[in-house]
Amino acid sequence: MLNAGYVIGRKKHHFEGGLGIVNDVVNNRNKTTFLEPSGFMGYRIQNFRSKSSFVFCTGLGYPEILYVGLGLSF
Repeated sequence: MLNAGYVIGRKKHHFEGGLGIVNDVVNNRNKTTFLEPSGFMGYRIQNFRSKSSFVFCTGLGYPEILYVGLGLSF
């Protein structure tokens, strides 16, 4: 997968998005592969300026439809 993304916002509320391509494998005898467009847009809560390292994001994308993520930043 190759994706270019961005995050914009102030304080701890951010909008994130990106566009790219993914290598899709068709499940058949020949294992045919092809490139397919991908993209996402969503909401991220992360306080870049505090000592808190918690990150939560959710949004819509293609090909994954819906995503939710929890994590830590460092």
